[in-house]
Amino acid sequence: MRPDDKTGGPAYPSVRSTSTNKGHTIDERRYFRDRGVTVRDYFAARAPEMPDSVWGGEPDLSDDTTRAAYFAVRAMWAYEFADAMLSARGDVP
Repeated sequence: MRPDDKTGGPAYPSVRSTSTNKGHTIDERRYFRDRGVTVRDYFAARAPEMPDSVWGGEPDLSDDTTRAAYFAVRAMWAYEFADAMLSARGDVP
């Protein structure tokens, strides 16, 4: 992982075999920065449920504006958790 990477790198890095022009096969670890799930995304997906007290009680999800705001707050909650996990691992300064 590069030190400037704030995502923890790929959660599932892929390894592929590449043939050289001399007929040899080498394994290369390929990190696709714009594809797949990062460790940060994985931690966010595994974040605990946001307590209702963060929102201020049970939300009225029948209202489009309230529903959009509620899920935006839930996403922020999950990524705050993920950032704390990365920080605890030492992946984020």
